[in-house]
Amino acid sequence: MKYFPEEPYTEAGSGPDDALPGEMKPYFLRAGEGPRHVLLGQVAFQLMTGAESDGKLGMAVTEGPRGAALPTHVHERTYEAIYCLEGRLRVNAEGEEHVLTRGDFMSIPAGVEHTYAMEAHLTRFATMYGPAGLERLHEVAGAVAEERIFPERAEPVDRDRLTAAAAELDIAFVG
Repeated sequence: MKYFPEEPYTEAGSGPDDALPGEMKPYFLRAGEGPRHVLLGQVAFQLMTGAESDGKLGMAVTEGPRGAALPTHVHERTYEAIYCLEGRLRVNAEGEEHVLTRGDFMSIPAGVEHTYAMEAHLTRFATMYGPAGLERLHEVAGAVAEERIFPERAEPVDRDRLTAAAAELDIAFVG
C-alpha cells in the first residue's frame, strides 16, 4: 500500500452527494450516505429506491452485529440478490443453508422462503431488489438511524409497523 499525501481524503458533505434525489436522474452518493434506518438491530442505508429507478430497482446496504437476523419470509413478486461486503451472513433459502463471506453472492428468486442471520462482529451486505420496494423495509417498519452504525442493542420491534410494512411491501413473514 502506498500513501499519496497529495491526494486529500474525501470530506463528509451535506450537499447533492449525500442524499437521494427522489427522481430518475443520474446522481452520485458518497460512501456511508443516503437515508439510514434501524430495524432488528441492523441499520440499512438506501442507495436507490423506486423513486430513482421508476420502480424497477431498489438497492440498500445493511450492516449489523452477530445475532442480528431477519425472520423467515417470502416475496411474491420481488427478486432479491445479496452480495456480502464483509463478515459472515448465514442465508437459508428453501431449506438449503449457505454461509456468505466477503465477495460471495446469493440469488433469491421470487417465491422462495428465506432468512438470514449475521455471524460476525460486523457483517455488511448489499441487496438489490427488482422491482423496487423492499429496500424500504427498514424505513417503513423501523426508525431513522441517528448514528452511522448499528445500535449497541436492538430496540424492540414495533409489531404494528412490521405488519403495516408487510401489507405495503412485497414481504410475507412465515410462522
